[in-house]
Amino acid sequence: MKYKNTELHNIYDLIYSKELDGHIISRVPGKTRKKINPRAQNRVMEPAGSEIRFICPAGKIKLTISCPREPGQLVPFFGTFMARDKYTISGKTVIEIEYPERMKTLKNQYCSSLPFHPSVWRLKLRGTEMFVLHNIEGEGIAPPADSLLPEKCLLTYGTSITHGAAATLPHLSYAAQTARRLKYDLLNFGVGGSAFCEPAFTDFMAGLKTWDLATLCLSVNMLEEFSVKEFIKRAGYMIKKMSDNPKRHVFCISILPFFRDFGIIPDKKDLSCSAGDYRLALHEITEKLSRKNVHFISGNSLLEEIDGLSTDLIHPSDYGMIQIGEKLTQQITAIMKAG
Repeated sequence: MKYKNTELHNIYDLIYSKELDGHIISRVPGKTRKKINPRAQNRVMEPAGSEIRFICPAGKIKLTISCPREPGQLVPFFGTFMARDKYTISGKTVIEIEYPERMKTLKNQYCSSLPFHPSVWRLKLRGTEMFVLHNIEGEGIAPPADSLLPEKCLLTYGTSITHGAAATLPHLSYAAQTARRLKYDLLNFGVGGSAFCEPAFTDFMAGLKTWDLATLCLSVNMLEEFSVKEFIKRAGYMIKKMSDNPKRHVFCISILPFFRDFGIIPDKKDLSCSAGDYRLALHEITEKLSRKNVHFISGNSLLEEIDGLSTDLIHPSDYGMIQIGEKLTQQITAIMKAG
């Protein structure tokens, strides 16, 4: 969506707040947000692969932005080149950014194979609380032309792992790593602690016209909340709806290795089903659907080394995120080539 001559990527709603004197970002529209669980309603207000994109021939901008609850982070990219400066956002913060001097001399011949042209400013947002946009100024600011962006787009849905919880920078989530290796753009709909395969979320994602390939990581969040029968119902609807267009491929990722796989069970947990039950159910859903554009990927095949996890033994570290991105890209590429 548009904001003051910029393109807001992976942002589908701006909620004006008179009290905050700005617009709160949301990754889903208001009508969808109202129909999903309360935790997810909060999580979609947190960025994940969300960017402020534009071109600026004058080479200098001033952005006013805030995170009124907890500090957030802004990392500028120019095309696929990450800036060295990174910004912490708390109260109303004014940031002045200039186009890197050396980048101005980079010849187009070295950029032709890159998914994003270096002339595209990509201000990546990351944080666990809301971001509020107040203003952006810059001579000649305009949305980037499609020719400067990737031709195809990857959509990802899942838990805080997809959201990128333990990654230290926004481009280090496995979703971003996979998109980068595929040379795709990214729409990330990871919702930490609340990926419940809700029909309203499914209908919103399936209705988007801008993605070509989706990964659905389903879903460790549901394990303590829903029976296998309810998981099959919800996940089955999501997979079927997302794959109704035969030209769009859907890759269904089972639960990644986590502490229960290593015999660590929290006290007072009486689970009616196991992660293994969910993994088997997801595989069976994809087999029964029997669509050429629906594919099952074992989460266990994506993270083979336990030290790819952070110390909570569920969220991958930067190392784990990179490994997942590499292995997921390899499997997607192989399946797509096989037809």
